[in-house]
Amino acid sequence: MYISRLQLLNYKSFRESGVLEFQPGINIIVGANNSGKTALLEALSLSFETSPHRSIETLPQPNSTPIRESVAKVTLIFTKAEIHSLFDNLSPNCYVGLSSAGNSYLPASEVLALFQKWMDNPSDVELTVSKSTANSVNRDGISIKDLDPAIKLTDYRPEKFTIGSSRNRNKNILRKDASGRFSLDQGTNETDSSYTEEDFFVTLFHTFRERVSQLQAQRFVGDYSVGNDEELNSRASNLAEVIHLLESPSKKKLYESFNQHVSTMFPQFEWVSTKILSKQTRQPPDLKILLWPTKTLESGREDLAFSLSDCGTGTGQVLAILYAVLASPEHRPIIIDEPQSYLHPGAAKKLIQILKEFPQHQYFIATHSAEIISAANPSTIVKLRYEDGKTQASMMNAKDIKEQRSLLAELGVSLSDVFGADSILWVEGPTEELCFPLVLEKLEPKLLTGTKIVSIKNTGDLLGKKAHFVDVMFDLYQRLSGGNNLYPPAVGFVFDRENRTKQDLADLQKRSSEAVHFLERCMYENYLLHPDAIAAVLNREDGGQEQPLTSESVREWLETNKVKLKEKKDFLSKDTTQQDLSNPQYVDANINAAKLLDVLFSELSEARVEFRKTTHSVMLTEWLLENNPEQFAELVQFLRGILDAGKAAVS
Repeated sequence: MYISRLQLLNYKSFRESGVLEFQPGINIIVGANNSGKTALLEALSLSFETSPHRSIETLPQPNSTPIRESVAKVTLIFTKAEIHSLFDNLSPNCYVGLSSAGNSYLPASEVLALFQKWMDNPSDVELTVSKSTANSVNRDGISIKDLDPAIKLTDYRPEKFTIGSSRNRNKNILRKDASGRFSLDQGTNETDSSYTEEDFFVTLFHTFRERVSQLQAQRFVGDYSVGNDEELNSRASNLAEVIHLLESPSKKKLYESFNQHVSTMFPQFEWVSTKILSKQTRQPPDLKILLWPTKTLESGREDLAFSLSDCGTGTGQVLAILYAVLASPEHRPIIIDEPQSYLHPGAAKKLIQILKEFPQHQYFIATHSAEIISAANPSTIVKLRYEDGKTQASMMNAKDIKEQRSLLAELGVSLSDVFGADSILWVEGPTEELCFPLVLEKLEPKLLTGTKIVSIKNTGDLLGKKAHFVDVMFDLYQRLSGGNNLYPPAVGFVFDRENRTKQDLADLQKRSSEAVHFLERCMYENYLLHPDAIAAVLNREDGGQEQPLTSESVREWLETNKVKLKEKKDFLSKDTTQQDLSNPQYVDANINAAKLLDVLFSELSEARVEFRKTTHSVMLTEWLLENNPEQFAELVQFLRGILDAGKAAVS
């Protein structure tokens, strides 16, 4: 059984969520802080208190009366086997009354057979249920229709739970009385109010709700009472109790499996056990959870074991999750809130892998961790964002997710590179990805608010000579940016000019459907041709020199070699004129500075230091920001124009 659909109305930040569709497997809920993730998890638990939505829309005046009812419309899927199991679990003495049979009672098994006949004719059968809001079913009605091989509970809002033909208004009502018997009253008018007890299918809903495991984020400390409840509650306050029961000989294999998975998550521990405290004086006695370090269990040295209360926050959370997953004989929804808040990325990935070993359960995981999303390979993703005083929800299914992951792979970018930003500025390569944030954080920190700078790993594909391939690559970015997906919109693309002709640049800007910009200099390294900075970095990197390199010697080298190299192939654009070559400012801005620095580092260090862009460009940037930040004034103005215009366009 699993939750198939949910629509949340008038609850906390949700005015109206729209219909959210879920699948078996792992369902991910993403969104920024305070976007409504926890509220949606509460609704998925099918047990929450009314908390009306508050905004200008619902409270237009200060003294307005809010709509009091919070509603969750839900669709549940039960297999036929699960319905049979529910009947099988009824008391042997439970009989169902049939008024059409002279008020005699039939065994529950015979009523199940009758119910089976109804399921075999779904066109003539409609089963619906409703319950009051607040702390019960959150009245919105649930209708049951046959979906071979499952029974589907869908949204409905009837006055009674009824079984019968949809072609007439006379209903056959199945209800459970105070003694636990079910009775079927055929031909009862649907407005009849003489029956007040829950019917069988309301009981079915409660059975489902009781199996939902909502594991709340908290630290598990203190002692626990001994008891006989094998069901872990949502706060896991009975964690020691259920683990203590798991230690019984009849559950040996399950207990061993539990400990094996604990060791997978926490290799420093090999076993989990419980200890009864002060049994003679306490009524009831208390329990303590103990975690045994690796290679200490055989010694029996309890003094070497750790109490759970002395362990990290995530340890108790993981024990609770593992128990809920392993110890449940029935399929159930399991709700996990922000696992990355108490687990480091490596442990979080291990947890996701363990959950995948138990695909019979349905998982709902709220997270803002790109690593968890990638590891989960989720069936669906719900993306939440808080706008205009309310939460907006959008859906992605597994097909969309796989397609977008494939698109990212083609571009050489991972989900963690782009996830969690409001917007993205795509740049030429790793050097710009490292250095642009350094420059902006130092000189214009507000420009970076909400924006992530991400490098394009396959730039050669994007800026290739074949026009059709360029179009394809830009189309990939357009499909990744904006719309119903995980990725924020692009505010622009910034590329090096390199040795492209003016016509090449114009053609690329014309073919692209996004805002493509080219640096006002040949490449980023042209902003770094500063003799003092180069001398400082080379002196730091070159340990074999007899005397420190002076900035004057670097300046002389640059002046001499720019003249030598400016007419060399690949150091300047093909459409450079003789008039351009006579202009020192043009040469400084348009010469291939990366190649120039490569030659400079090699010659001035006598080949002891090789110029590496992602290392030495960063070092030059840091030195200039500390000693001569005005060197980047032109670059900052260039980036400011792109970011301001891009953010305005996507807002």
